[in-house]
Amino acid sequence: MAVTGITGLPEIVKPGGAVEERNDYLVGEAYAAGDLIRLASGGTIKLAEATSAGAVHGIALEAGVVDAVAKIILFADDTVVSIPTIDGESPADLTKSLTYALEVGTGAYAVTATTTNGVATVVGYADDSIPWTDRTSAFDQDSTVDNNRVHVRFKQTVLDANVA
Repeated sequence: MAVTGITGLPEIVKPGGAVEERNDYLVGEAYAAGDLIRLASGGTIKLAEATSAGAVHGIALEAGVVDAVAKIILFADDTVVSIPTIDGESPADLTKSLTYALEVGTGAYAVTATTTNGVATVVGYADDSIPWTDRTSAFDQDSTVDNNRVHVRFKQTVLDANVA
């Protein structure tokens, strides 16, 4: 798996019950604005993980500096996030309603084709529903093209857990 074809970070498509948190958590490791994050078992914010309950809890609003306070958005189970697929996979290769693992790295996140220990449930393809604004004026997320986006939700069991 790889994320060399990824050109954009995850984006919140529908906030649902997501909550903005400022100054409530300390940063446990450095991350960039737009990175997916998790609440670690020690109560700090760290980069998201690829699999397992507790792997993802939200998205960073700004770069995280260790031991500083965090500015983040914590997802709810009805929050919909747009994330690209990994290299060699198109959105149409993934089945809606199945839960897939992530490929995770600073500045590069993608939904894999692996369902074992998955955390991101595919609820749609980006070309199913054009967002309310198209900042490029050339919206083209053909679901048959590699690295295009899927819309995912994170189950409550993922959001409720934490990992070291």
